[in-house]
Amino acid sequence: AALLQAHGLPVPPEASVSPKSGSTEENLRAAFYAETAERDGSYREAIETCKNNGAPAIAKVFDQTRDSEVEHANLCNAGANNPSSMKAPKSFYVCGECGYTTDVKLPYCPSCQHKHPLAVVE
Repeated sequence: AALLQAHGLPVPPEASVSPKSGSTEENLRAAFYAETAERDGSYREAIETCKNNGAPAIAKVFDQTRDSEVEHANLCNAGANNPSSMKAPKSFYVCGECGYTTDVKLPYCPSCQHKHPLAVVE
């Protein structure tokens, strides 16, 4: 919102959220749906707003952030489909440039194309 406002662009309305706590599987499934909703709603609207108002560089930032939401949804969905896999220690790889996070070791960031390998977080 701050990035849009700083450039005089309209901020899409925020969706109302009422979090509920459940089992690990239920919580991961809810997180999957939340990440998917952000990907398909808030970020898509922000990208379109930027493009329609002549701000392609800002649209790119939102698009890269949207890529992270896609991977967050994938990670939540994988955990919900196999909650016991969440009990064992696991490495995650995080881009130092844009924050993209995955459980796949990659030589560069698929979101921002940062050339350095993703950092390991355990």
